[in-house]
Amino acid sequence: MRTRKRGESEWERAVLRMRLFSEDGIRTLSDSLAHIKFIKGEIIRLGENSLVILRPEEKEETVELLSGELRASEAKVLTASEIVQPQISPTLPNPHYKTNKKKDKTTLVSVYKGKVDLIAQGERVTIPEGFMSQAKLDYAPEKPIALPPPPDLDQAKEELAKKPAAPELGEQEVVEEEINLEETLTVLDFSEKKRRLGIKYLHLQVASDPEFMDIVEDKRLKSIAEYQRRKLPDGEYFWRISYVYEDEFESKYSLVRSFTVVTTPPGLEVSSPQEREKIPDEFVKVKGRTDEGCIVRVNDKRVYVNEEGKFFTVVHLTLGKNIITVQSQDEKGNVAIVKREIEAVHPKKRSFWGGPGIAITIGLMAIILISVL
Repeated sequence: MRTRKRGESEWERAVLRMRLFSEDGIRTLSDSLAHIKFIKGEIIRLGENSLVILRPEEKEETVELLSGELRASEAKVLTASEIVQPQISPTLPNPHYKTNKKKDKTTLVSVYKGKVDLIAQGERVTIPEGFMSQAKLDYAPEKPIALPPPPDLDQAKEELAKKPAAPELGEQEVVEEEINLEETLTVLDFSEKKRRLGIKYLHLQVASDPEFMDIVEDKRLKSIAEYQRRKLPDGEYFWRISYVYEDEFESKYSLVRSFTVVTTPPGLEVSSPQEREKIPDEFVKVKGRTDEGCIVRVNDKRVYVNEEGKFFTVVHLTLGKNIITVQSQDEKGNVAIVKREIEAVHPKKRSFWGGPGIAITIGLMAIILISVL
């Protein structure tokens, strides 16, 4: 992302939380997003390959869109010959709309909540929730039409329910983290719909909140195979998708779904054996505890774990140093590992005088003496 100060010609790399002023420019590049927060709290969101000029006014926040797209709530948007004006009223929900400046200079406005006015060539059209309108360069706005329907995630959910149970993993296979997001995208059969319905790409958004105020991922996918989920911190996330057609019309968003990212390894305690313990035997007992529902392996052999997370097994040792590796894996694929280095030693030889032999001998001598007497 780049910024340009008022009156300057050079674009500079943007910095997180940097301050911007009236008539400063902001430009996003491919695979980049920008959230711009005004003093009054309004936040506008720029899509990739977008260019805007900030023009805040006393009564309302205003931004000039030169190319690309932005999403806003209460901010007014100016283009080359159009004005996009959200209707702010106590009786109406806060607007949520998108303005897209197409390559042919057409201004396309999609309204997802509330009402928004599109003004061009002296004419005004009110776009209600769930509708969109456009104004071609030097033309009046067109009559609003309904947004295309959202992708059918319920159908994908039904298809997922029909899938057979996954085969049990072998000893050497690694469990990949499973998230319903990837599974659902795969079942959508996007390639077929893209060809049949004239869809340009699938628009995916992932946010840390259900209102999508904090969007952490915004992707436009020409094929599902392109998608690789970025690494996210632990927590709950929300996602939604829409279809964008060849004419840049975007459908309604699907219902919001959620998934959870957990990368913290499970708890794992090994109470026996202890580190560097000497074992005077060819077998050692391995005992410990882990979190409920985890799979435990000791030296790559799966062992039984009871309902309390306790486990126990016996491992054969070779004379000398041995490494005992205990691994616990939770349902998300996170793994905790504890290793113990122990030493198998020869059992101590018990001497005659220090062992039970001398006691038996003394006992026999006492019996003989008593008998003689």
